[in-house]
This record gives sequence, C-alpha cells and structure tokens, in this order.
Amino acid sequence: MKDRKRKRAVTLTLLATSLMILACLCSTGPQLVSQPPADDPAPLEVADDPAPAAKRITITLDKDKGPTGSTVRITVTGANPGELITIKHSNAQYSYWADNTGTLIVDDTMVGQVGDVITITAEAGTGFNPDSDSADFTITGNPFASFYDVAFEVLLDIARHLNFTNIRVDGTPLRLWLTYGSLIIEGDAPWVTVSGDVADDGSFALTGRGVVAGFPGIAVSFDGTLTPETIEGTWALGTDGGLPQGEPISFAVTGEAVPEEGAAYDPVAQFYTLFNSAQAAGDHQTMYDLLHPVVLERYGESACAAYLESIVNPAVDIELIETTGFGTWDYERDERTDTVENTFTVNVIVHSADGDTEAEAHVAKYEAAVLGWFTDCGDPLE
Repeated sequence: MKDRKRKRAVTLTLLATSLMILACLCSTGPQLVSQPPADDPAPLEVADDPAPAAKRITITLDKDKGPTGSTVRITVTGANPGELITIKHSNAQYSYWADNTGTLIVDDTMVGQVGDVITITAEAGTGFNPDSDSADFTITGNPFASFYDVAFEVLLDIARHLNFTNIRVDGTPLRLWLTYGSLIIEGDAPWVTVSGDVADDGSFALTGRGVVAGFPGIAVSFDGTLTPETIEGTWALGTDGGLPQGEPISFAVTGEAVPEEGAAYDPVAQFYTLFNSAQAAGDHQTMYDLLHPVVLERYGESACAAYLESIVNPAVDIELIETTGFGTWDYERDERTDTVENTFTVNVIVHSADGDTEAEAHVAKYEAAVLGWFTDCGDPLE
C-alpha cells in the first residue's frame, strides 16, 4: 500500500514538472532573454492581513516608439527571485519566471496602426491584486531620407550677425538620422546639431545648443517639413538671447535630397522600399496612407481601409525593375477614367507564394512631391 502511494506521488510530481516545462516552451512571439533560476524559488511569505505595499517591480523599455513590427526589449526588475511574472498588452499575454536576481528580460514585437499606444503591463505575484507596473509604446510612421543639400537665405538679422556667423548661403550638406519617429540633423560648422520628434506628415520642431561664432551654448531651433525629396523650414540661432545684443538671426532653409555614396536618388525606389516594408509587417494602415488621393475619392476612405486590411500579405514583395515613363496616365477602373498628372510608369515583378509575376504599375506625385499608388477598392462611390 505504501509503495502504491509513493508511486502515485512520484507520478503527480513528474506530471506537474512536465506541465510547467510545457507552459514555458509553448509560449510564442516574445523571446526570453534572461535565464530561469538555477534553484527552485523559495515560497513567498504572505501576512494574514497585509497592509498595502509599495510597488516592488519596475518595467522599462529600451525604446518607447517605433513603426509596426518593431522589436522592443522589456526589462522587469524588483521581483522576488524565481517569481512568476506575467506580461500583458494588446498583442499578447505570457508568463516567465524571474531569474535569481528578480529580473526578467524578454524581446517582444509591437504591431499596430500609426498612432496606436500599446500599454505593456508586468504583473508579479498572484491573487486579486498582484504587484504591477506599466509602460507605453507608440506606433509611428516611417519617414525616410538621409542626405540633403541645402541653401540658406536670411530672414531676420536685426543685430547684423551674418558677418560673424559665417553662414554659407551657397549650399551645405546636412545629414539626417531618422529612427522611430525621432529626427537628428547634423552638419559641418557653423551648423549646430538639432534633434526632436518628426510627425507622420513630415513636420518637425527641433532644438539644440552649440557654438556659434565662438559663443558657446547658443540655443538653436529648426522648424519645418521633410519629404523624401525635399526639406524646408526656418533655422534660428540665439533664440534664448545668447548672441550679442540679445537678438537672434534666422534663415529660410530649402534643400533637396542628394545621392548617398554616389547612388542615384530614386523616389520610386524609395516608395517601393516603404511599401514593401509595410506589406512585410502586415501594416495595412501605412499601405492606406500611401494610396493616391484619387483612389480614395473614387472608392471612399472606409472601403479602401477595409479592402487593404483584407488583402495585406507579408508573403508578397514587389521588385522594381525599371521606370519606363513619366507624364499623364489614365486611371481606368470600374468603367471610370481619371487622368492623373506626374505619373511614373514602372515595370515590376510581384513575388508571392504562388510564384513570380511581371506587371506594369503606376505611382504618381501629388502635393509636397509625395508618391501614391493605385488599386481597386471595390465598388466606386455613386
């Protein structure tokens, strides 16, 4: 009788251990970075009637914004060694044990539409009121560009600073760094590095401090708009009164994208790079944002949004072969015709799970030199 009880106890122990291992191995999506504890965690001691405790755990993200499909590293600290931690957000929910230092580190993928704020919550402990902490991740768009050749024109110089600031008005290259909706613009002196956020429509308001005409710590601002082909805005030096007589000097800045390392700048190639990255991430919102306005006028915004959500396919990639023409083109669908100006005609290969298909496609410029594509969203509006 004792041997039978002992065998049953051993069997239940092995079953419980197997279920715990299976629960960890079956989690998909996030990648565990920290290791599980080497020893079994000690049981938690809970008072009979505990008073509300101060928050123990803290969750931090290695970045708080990025385009859909971004990988974010989630770090949870302050837990008990070996304590079970649950991560929750709109994309997933999963649990792992903290390591022997009470830390959990996982890499997870954030998916959503531009503007979505994903709240990531970590919970430690059990019961109706576990200890928790949260952090937000914002889905941004994907502005794209790198180098611009710019020219300066004086807008305001009450104190006649131009002579000693030595601003070149015949053009100077600016280097742009775009990461997760943030923009940094660098350039050779006398340019002062500025940084800040860039909106999904390309508008920005950047600030910085640096040396201007030998004066250190001068406040600088640059407000403007960025497209894949152009940049323009107002650059102001001495906005905090740091220049002589307390007066700033401001310039109108205009520029165009230039080749990087000798490669020709190709707006059509840039367009398909962005289009393919959106398709690969399942980001139907960006694909919608890239539509030419005439498509939305014909089919309506809601119809096109629903259509793209239904057909977005990460397995599809469009390879640009060549641009064969530029001019007017007749957009003919559903017994309707719209003549579209500034249209690029291109040859492409559509790669998909069903094979490769050669096709002719069109993208057209509209306001602010932005390119848009064309499709059939269903039944046209009356």
